[in-house]
Amino acid sequence: MASDPGDEGDEGATDAMGRKIWDKDVYLEKAKQNIMFGPERIGRRKDPVIPLPSSQRTFLKRRTAELELDKNLGQMRTVTAHTIKPLQGGYWCSVCECLIKDSASYLEHVNGRRHNRNLGMNMKVEKIGVDRIKDKLKSLKKETEEVEVEDIAAKIQALEEQEEEKKKRKKEKKKRKQGAAGLEDEEREEREEREGEDQEDDVEKDAGDGDEDEETKMLKAMGLPTGFG
Repeated sequence: MASDPGDEGDEGATDAMGRKIWDKDVYLEKAKQNIMFGPERIGRRKDPVIPLPSSQRTFLKRRTAELELDKNLGQMRTVTAHTIKPLQGGYWCSVCECLIKDSASYLEHVNGRRHNRNLGMNMKVEKIGVDRIKDKLKSLKKETEEVEVEDIAAKIQALEEQEEEKKKRKKEKKKRKQGAAGLEDEEREEREEREGEDQEDDVEKDAGDGDEDEETKMLKAMGLPTGFG
């Protein structure tokens, strides 16, 4: 026996031929609710974040924040039964309020549909025309040229300053070496002069002592006095 097709909300209604009859008003109301409040949760998983309806989501955008997948590398943590989820180790997604244990799964999650839907984006990329691409390239080219000119001037100035400092250091070092070498030469010459004078004095003294000895010997042999007194 066919059920009454006019029963509101009866999803199992069929006609006389056994074909399923859809209540257009009921499903139209469901579609409106999905647009206004998001899709109805089906299954066991309860998403704590209610995403925006599909009509209000934007296109995919570039991620601005760094993921920092290695920020906790090499660290040790003590996890107890009372430790809150964000501190239990792994990667905590504050957008979806879920804990992910490894970096590969976390990267897959942040690039997935659920995460981007909770951020208010769909999985579509905005189509951009050729004119916008050309304008963007021109703006980037101008910015890079200006930055490059400034960077080159700053680098040249820094190199010149470094070269001047090196030259000053070399000159000071050379002066110090020359001054030390000149002092050493003067000291050496003075020392040699003093040694030569000492040697001459010793030779003269030795020669005088020898002459006096011979004279005293001759006077003694002749029986004459050798001194006054």
